Amino acid sequence: MSDLYTYTATFKNTKNRYLKYFCNYPPSKWSFTDYELHFKDKALKVLKRIYLNNLKTVKANSKNIPEEVNKFINELLESFEPEPSSSSAATVNNIKVFNPG
Repeated sequence: MSDLYTYTATFKNTKNRYLKYFCNYPPSKWSFTDYELHFKDKALKVLKRIYLNNLKTVKANSKNIPEEVNKFINELLESFEPEPSSSSAATVNNIKVFNPG
């Protein structure tokens, strides 16, 4: 079976219930949508910051993270990165219109 359905983070004795979520559920339940449904006590912006910080903590401190799970964590984190601005690469064309009249 895939590690995304069996692995759980290992943080013993943590009192941080937002971090403990990653210990109680497998990565298949680590989407922000699942996290948000579980924790309804914070504003969305605050909860998103908590989620990202704790996901980074899991990535940095959990021992023996399977490669598949590590890749999945990276994908989750990347999904919150802002899209590159297309306006910075925009090219403006100068067009001259002549009115022959």
